[in-house]
Amino acid sequence: MCGICGIVGKRTSENVMRDMLDSIAHRGPDDEGIFEEGDIFLGHRRLSILDLSALGHQPMMYENYVIVFNGEIFNYVELRNELKKIGHVFKTGTDTEVILHGYAQWGQEVFVKLRGMWALALYDKNAQKIIFSRDRFGIKPFYYYSDASRFIFASEIPALLAAGVSAEVNYDVVMRYLAISCDDNGKDCFFKDIYQLPGSCNIEYDLKTKSFSIVKYYDLFSEINSTNDNTAFEDVFDENLLIHLRSDVKIGSCLSGGLDSSTLAGAIQHKIDGVGQKLSAVTAQSELKENDESELARQVAEYSGMDWNVVCPDYDDFLAEHQEMLRCQAEPVGSPSVFMQYCVMKKAKECGIKVMFDGQGGDETLLGYERYYVTYIFSLLKSGKFIAAVKAYRDICKNSKLNVITLIKYIFYFGCLPIRKSVLQKRLHFIKKEYLEMLFKSSSQYFEQSKDMLQLQIDEITDSQLPHLLKYEDRNSMYFSIEARCPYVDHVYVQKAIQLPFEMKVAGGWSKKCLRHLAEKFIPKSIAWRKNKFGFEAPEKIWLERYLADMQECVNQSRLIRNLVSEIPELASLSLRLRWRLYNLAVWEKQYLSQKV
Repeated sequence: MCGICGIVGKRTSENVMRDMLDSIAHRGPDDEGIFEEGDIFLGHRRLSILDLSALGHQPMMYENYVIVFNGEIFNYVELRNELKKIGHVFKTGTDTEVILHGYAQWGQEVFVKLRGMWALALYDKNAQKIIFSRDRFGIKPFYYYSDASRFIFASEIPALLAAGVSAEVNYDVVMRYLAISCDDNGKDCFFKDIYQLPGSCNIEYDLKTKSFSIVKYYDLFSEINSTNDNTAFEDVFDENLLIHLRSDVKIGSCLSGGLDSSTLAGAIQHKIDGVGQKLSAVTAQSELKENDESELARQVAEYSGMDWNVVCPDYDDFLAEHQEMLRCQAEPVGSPSVFMQYCVMKKAKECGIKVMFDGQGGDETLLGYERYYVTYIFSLLKSGKFIAAVKAYRDICKNSKLNVITLIKYIFYFGCLPIRKSVLQKRLHFIKKEYLEMLFKSSSQYFEQSKDMLQLQIDEITDSQLPHLLKYEDRNSMYFSIEARCPYVDHVYVQKAIQLPFEMKVAGGWSKKCLRHLAEKFIPKSIAWRKNKFGFEAPEKIWLERYLADMQECVNQSRLIRNLVSEIPELASLSLRLRWRLYNLAVWEKQYLSQKV
């Protein structure tokens, strides 16, 4: 788990590479290295997780191949054994070396064999090309910039800016963020001309022609249609967790009190009980009692016998550190809840934890959000199952936190595009007309919710929902030099979860039913079958009300916002989340854009 960066093309001084590496030093405080050959610079900062010795130093070389790698390959043991049988000899205990040997043996087919998270650059001297690769769901980041003379890449955007890339505004992305809180936009970023490599893709850079192409090596929809795994859900969950537990350093887990994190933490404690270990679990307690789940987390920790650690971020903490959290994210975020995760990772660092497990992906893979109910009802109606749709409506109102009226509102809002657009236009009345027109013209795909359950699920995992959660996770954890692991985002588990019959995911009004049955083995039944799902939320009612005057002043001074609006709105007249987004844009401008607006 590390940070990578590099420049290919125009001759670069080592000082520029040093500046890039310094900007991502938090991602790898244990070691650093630079490879230089002609017009190729590859840089690496190391966070040691497997084989802590100096043998794991990067850039790493094998025969005519050089690699800088950020991530974790969880099936590296199995792949190493397979390669050994073919005749490969290994000098380290790292997964990095396994990738190098795998590429030497199988070429780019090695990426199809990997299970894990990664972003890497692999220099193939024989073919005179560099392969850049990102894992299937984009757990690990990869940003790049290219012009006629150079190709620059890095784990984080500030490293590109350190190399001299200009920080300019991408207004399309800014408007999507303001309208629907979309803060991950596929290949596009908030910075104009800076891109991220999509998950499941490789870049092939030809050193002879100085050109590159993007090649997709994995497609979730195709994979689901072409395979039919008969392994039981519980067995897939168990095997996936076992390989994720591979580590040479102390592990811990985020524990919110919700179903996903509680099941994961409980299952891990069950696994390590046999060797007499206690899992270190970290919980963020909210100042706002109505969305505080810490009591539920305490019950899970005590039931499973974990070492429970609590952090209680208050308004003063928010005041002192939230702008630093925003700086480490480098792009605007959806809500102050990201600060709660930041505080969890800070506490984990204080506890000496170097690997943290988290439940990201649990809702997307098993249809855990309330908005999925709308698509579920539509899918029944589409199939002509009218009685089943009425029964589903009744059960949802009974076994979720949605009541009859709220569910009707969900159906109309998420199921009818004109209504959604009308609501957004009214909400954003202060935005200049040309920017609203730009929003609806360039971003129509972001507003319409699919009425097909399978397509919606795949879209949310690959495009619209999960990517931004993984982005927060990576920046917050790596800022404190911690590796975050998300077993619910393993591709074998994801494929299995999606292929499960709907009745194992949404049935009788219960969401994630198969996971609830599994959870009973590890956590209290009252937690496994709780109805009142919360998001991982900050006490924003308290924080944003108390901070209102300062937020307003920051927004008033923003040239970026003045460019967008016909008049600066009074934040007190807006929803909490819209206030936050306007304020976050103003802070982002101050931190990164300077005179560029």
